[in-house]
Amino acid sequence: NDRGTRQQMLMFGEAVKMLRYVDCHKKPDMCRDARIQRLPTLSFNGVHEGPFQNIEDIFTRASKRDSRVFKNL
Repeated sequence: NDRGTRQQMLMFGEAVKMLRYVDCHKKPDMCRDARIQRLPTLSFNGVHEGPFQNIEDIFTRASKRDSRVFKNL
């Protein structure tokens, strides 16, 4: 995977285990079908967003898409 994706995954720490991850280099058809244009890209309820600069930005965007984001923290 690319450098940006590795950095993004490191930001999640142990929580990265809870993410569903697709390597677009290994599954290009899946990413093309999902219309992924940039890496890393996160999907919140089917809406693709990214790339992100910091973990706070990710949590802010995720909480706008799904109010349950902070319930498990």
